[in-house]
Amino acid sequence: PSLHQHMDPSIDSFKVEVLEVEQDFYMEFNPWKKPDKRKIAKTFQFKPFHLNEKEFKDRLYARRFDQEPNFIEKLKTGFGLLK
Repeated sequence: PSLHQHMDPSIDSFKVEVLEVEQDFYMEFNPWKKPDKRKIAKTFQFKPFHLNEKEFKDRLYARRFDQEPNFIEKLKTGFGLLK
């Protein structure tokens, strides 16, 4: 199954439910309503955070999570210059 994350701030603005949905779920999906009769695969707590402009740009132009670090990034990481 596909997974859909849903949070209802009127009930709990920190709880996210991960719901199992069918392949065609998004064809009739209403983002303002909780999907009916869906199996909850798991729940987790959401912790809101804010980014300033520099943090936003750093993340925007950073290496993608699915890319391997290049040689220079590996060296900087080895020397403790990158996280």
